[in-house]
Amino acid sequence: MEYVDIPKRLTSIGAFAFENCSDLEAVYYLGSSSVTNIGEGAFRGCTSLEYVDIPKNLSCIQESTFEGCTNMEAAYYLGSSSVTSIGKRAFMNCSFLEYIDVPKKTTIISESAFEGCTELESIYYLGSSAVTIIDKNAFRGCLHLITKFKRVKIVHYLF
Repeated sequence: MEYVDIPKRLTSIGAFAFENCSDLEAVYYLGSSSVTNIGEGAFRGCTSLEYVDIPKNLSCIQESTFEGCTNMEAAYYLGSSSVTSIGKRAFMNCSFLEYIDVPKKTTIISESAFEGCTELESIYYLGSSAVTIIDKNAFRGCLHLITKFKRVKIVHYLF
């Protein structure tokens, strides 16, 4: 399976729904869908997945949602979504991910959320950022990352 079309009426993608679908390259219409929940590990290990549209009504990126999507270059529309927290290992080892838009409603970037994203260079904010907590190892191994965090409670260490 190289791609999947998400029906507009779909509201939830279950935990581990597409886990280890190594041939999955694209998920279409996710951004324009009614999805409010993407379960833990839903796309974990989809090593060919390059792009994903984040649904605007999504409130949380769960633990390990995109972990190990080694070819992911971008998570589109994340910045305009309703995401308030980015879970543990959500984008861990997405080694081709170069930038990320943090939604203005996001308050927590959890442990190891972007760990191993070796090509991550920039974190953009749409509007002023509400991030107050960056948990341990959130950006560990992000060797090219240049950004500034203001008014953030750093739990343990970042890198």
